[in-house]
Amino acid sequence: MKVLVYVEGPSDKLAMEALLQPLLEQKRLEGKYIRFIPAEGKDRLLLSSPIKAADFIAENWQHQAVILPDLYPKNKGIAHENIQELTVGLLPKVEQRLKSKKIPEAAIAAYLARFHVHLFKHDLEVLVLAAEFQLLAHLGRASFPNAVSWNRDDVENQNNARPPKYVVDEIFQSCDMRYRETTDAALILGNCQYEVLANRCPTSFKPFVEFLKSL
Repeated sequence: MKVLVYVEGPSDKLAMEALLQPLLEQKRLEGKYIRFIPAEGKDRLLLSSPIKAADFIAENWQHQAVILPDLYPKNKGIAHENIQELTVGLLPKVEQRLKSKKIPEAAIAAYLARFHVHLFKHDLEVLVLAAEFQLLAHLGRASFPNAVSWNRDDVENQNNARPPKYVVDEIFQSCDMRYRETTDAALILGNCQYEVLANRCPTSFKPFVEFLKSL
């Protein structure tokens, strides 16, 4: 079995590979190969990747595909403010592509069942905020700067006005450092247990982890 997970960019790919390495290796030993494919931003991910996903799942009955964008910013690429609206917007693109490949109408539903939509709420950096101890260690600090506050009890409950990446940027700046998403996220998350972060992010990230585990 091959599974392609389409993400917005290189930082998402590197961070997911670092965080989920034990799970990816476990699945590889079971004969299930999971790859993260970066796009060039959210627009490209939502507009082009559904076509690529449809082509991929049409190649082999075992293939599965996932679209994994940030929720932030809402309504970018297609109209959506939550995962339900995102799914409603993406499924017709996949279905239309499958039909263009002359797949019988009666088989379309079975193909669509192998296309999945998940997301980060509101972006990848929600996982960085959830990894408090590893983030502090990366910053070389014993506590977070008082100048920066966020919802530490429910890290997924940020908003589109101040998504997690903004908070992470502020934390780094308060420590006289610059957040480099393509390196810092992977370094921080590579020291975490994915199960812990899934439990800290039950709304969006945990369903994605549970999907991978269920393969």
